Amino acid sequence: MNYISRHMEEKYGIPWCEYNFFGPSKIAESLRKIAAFFDDKIKEGAERVIAKYQPLMDAVIARYRPRLEGKTVMLFVGGLRPRHVIGAYEDLGMEVVGTGYELAITTIISGQPSIM
Repeated sequence: MNYISRHMEEKYGIPWCEYNFFGPSKIAESLRKIAAFFDDKIKEGAERVIAKYQPLMDAVIARYRPRLEGKTVMLFVGGLRPRHVIGAYEDLGMEVVGTGYELAITTIISGQPSIM
């Protein structure tokens, strides 16, 4: 996906951006990044949405962060790339020390589990 998007931008001038909707910090960052492609009305709308839901997100963080802050996390996920969810753990005060993922396509082709 990124390869095609970069190619389209370089060859045809079609802008693109990566976004991430896992965790409050990444959601706000992504909404701002997307809104930056548009006019001030859209940017203001993005800020209103962020402000509207911030108290909800703060309440969830306040509930769980005291129990999770300072914990160490190792992520091993399938399909979803670990880099997308790291911010959600960081929002809760956790430290991600390592990540990994399994490529399902290898299992499908060979019939054998594969750990990458």
